[in-house]
Amino acid sequence: LDSLLQEVMMMILRMLLFACLVVMSHAENCLQETNSKTFTHNPAKEPSFHNSNFQECHDHWFSMKEMMGFTFKEDTGTCLIHQTLFPSDELCKNCRGEIFTNLPTYCATPGPYDDTFVYCYTITGLCKDLHNVKEKEGVENTKLRKELEEFKKASNREIQTLKAESKKLKSELQILLKNVQDIRNKIPQDLPDECYQHRYLSDASRIATTGQFNKNNRRLCDNHYKADDYSQSPDWKGKGFYRVVPPAGLYILNSPPGRFHCATDGPGWVKGDMPSTVGQKSQVTYCFHWNSECQYNVTGAVTQCGGYLVYDLPASWACVQRYCTAFSL
Repeated sequence: LDSLLQEVMMMILRMLLFACLVVMSHAENCLQETNSKTFTHNPAKEPSFHNSNFQECHDHWFSMKEMMGFTFKEDTGTCLIHQTLFPSDELCKNCRGEIFTNLPTYCATPGPYDDTFVYCYTITGLCKDLHNVKEKEGVENTKLRKELEEFKKASNREIQTLKAESKKLKSELQILLKNVQDIRNKIPQDLPDECYQHRYLSDASRIATTGQFNKNNRRLCDNHYKADDYSQSPDWKGKGFYRVVPPAGLYILNSPPGRFHCATDGPGWVKGDMPSTVGQKSQVTYCFHWNSECQYNVTGAVTQCGGYLVYDLPASWACVQRYCTAFSL
C-alpha cells in the first residue's frame, strides 16, 4: 500500500511539473480573446452572473482557478463561466470573452470529473497566476516609470535652482573679492613687523566692568609676581607687542576706569592720541591708577595695522596692576 501511495504521489508531482512547464513555455500567449464566439454552458456545474459588465465578468472568472474561460454578453449583461470549452452553435453577435490557449487537447474533451480534469484545472490555475503576475508587473512598471519621470522633473527643477543660486553666489563672491582688493590697495604693502608678530590679551576679566576680583576670587597682575591672593594674568607672556581680542574686547582702555576694576587693584590704561594711518606708530603713555589716575606710568607705543591696533606693552610697575580693556574707544 505504501509503495502504491508513493507511486501515485510521484505521478501527481510529475503532472504538476509538466503543467508548470507547459504554462511557463506559453506564458506570453496564455490568454486568447474570443469575441463573437461562445461555448456551451451547463448551469448545473458552471456559474453565471447577471447585470454584470466585462471587467466584473473577467474578475469572477479569474477568482475560479478551475474555470477555463468566460463569455460576456453585452446586450443582456450576462456573464457565463466555462469549465470546459465545447464550441456552441449559438450565434453571439455582441459577445466578448477570454479562454486559456495552448492546453492539451483532452482538457476540452467531455469526460467525468477525474484526474484528467484535476490536471487541466492545475494548468489553468497556473496560467491565471502567471497572468496576474504579468498584470501586476505591468502596473508596477508603469508606477516606477511615472515615479522616475517625476524624479527627473524634480531633479531638473533642483538643478535650475542650484544654477541660479550658484550664479548669485558667484556674483556676490566677485563683489566681495573686489572689496577685499580695495582694502588691500589701501593698506601699505610693508606693515611693521609687530602687525604680524604679536601676542594676544584675551582674558575676559580685563573688561573695565569687572570688579576687583575675577570669577575665581583672585586679583591679577601683568608681571611675574604672585602671592596667596594674587597671581600673573593667564594671558600675560611678558613685555612685548599685544593685540586685544574677544572676549577681552578690542582695545586697551583710553580713560581711567577708577581703582579696583578689571580684576586688579591698579587698572592700567593708555594716554595719548591713537594712530589713524595704516602702518603709523604713535608714542603713548601707559598709566596705572593708584592714588591718582596716572601715579605709575611708562612710555610705550601703539601701531595702526589696518583694522586693529597693536600695543607695545611694558610689564606693570608692581602687583596688583594690569591693563584694562574695552570693545570700543
